Formats: sequence, structure tokens, C-alpha cells
Amino acid sequence: MLLNLYRYTEQARTDLLGALGALGNRLWVPHQVLTEFWANRETAIHNARSVGGADTPDLGEPRVAQRGGIRGHSLPDHRGR
Repeated sequence: MLLNLYRYTEQARTDLLGALGALGNRLWVPHQVLTEFWANRETAIHNARSVGGADTPDLGEPRVAQRGGIRGHSLPDHRGR
């Protein structure tokens, strides 16, 4: 969860940190979690920055293909009968 902070929007990150801060001294984080956070932090930052790069698929393509598929399966027009 902590590494996801780099992937969240600024508002989501602020909200989550505010909620964690509200817990105050009742928040307990195991040592292993902190060890893994620091070990994987730079990779998470790099991955979050690379989102939207050239290797990101075009999310508009499925919609275009879907529209074509719907048009291709139209019911015959029986209005002339």
C-alpha cells in the first residue's frame, strides 16, 4: 500500500496520508514493510513516472473496435414489409 502512494493522484495521496496521520501513535508499521518500502521505492517512482509513455496501449482502440463490432451485428431492417 505504501508504494502505491507514488501511483495515486495528488488528492488521493493527500487523503490517504491525512487518514494515516489521524491515527497518530496508534499506527503501527511492521519493520518488514518499511524494509520493503525502502528497497522498492525507486522502482515504484520510476514506474509511476513512466505511466502514459510510448509502451502504454491506446485505450481508445477497444472502443473503436467495439463500435465496429456492434455495427457489424445490426439486425436487418424489416420496415419495408
